[in-house]
Amino acid sequence: MPIKTGRVVAVSDFVCRNPNYDADAQAMFAAQAFMQNLKGALTISELGHAQITAPFLESSSQQHGFFHGGVVGALADNAMGCSAFTLFEPGDHILTVEYKVNLLAPADGDIILAKGWVVKSGKTLTVTQGEIFVEKNGNRKLCATATGTMMRMTKS
Repeated sequence: MPIKTGRVVAVSDFVCRNPNYDADAQAMFAAQAFMQNLKGALTISELGHAQITAPFLESSSQQHGFFHGGVVGALADNAMGCSAFTLFEPGDHILTVEYKVNLLAPADGDIILAKGWVVKSGKTLTVTQGEIFVEKNGNRKLCATATGTMMRMTKS
């Protein structure tokens, strides 16, 4: 089931270059110690799409008890990066070139959820977008939007 985002990008718009993209994306995500410290989970990886969730932790909060903006940015970066990574060839690696986050509302929730999707996938650079939500008492609220550029690093 495709991830619902502010912009509709169909899975059929992308070319699968790696039949093991989901397992490879999960392995790449699992290798990130920072995401493990946040207890983050890559809950969805589809061609050109990814979703990451993390629970609220005191260690990830700021002075008002909300998710820290750095956590919001880190999850946005990773969701967008994982979405790009799903379109790479086996053995390729990924590196973020740049990303921008617009904080729209305090990240006051029990769970944070970041969705990322590919806007344009090129030979080396991939442009992505993201939306970050918090959930509290069963209510979901958009707290940030993001854009990013990811670089495909080839095996050669």
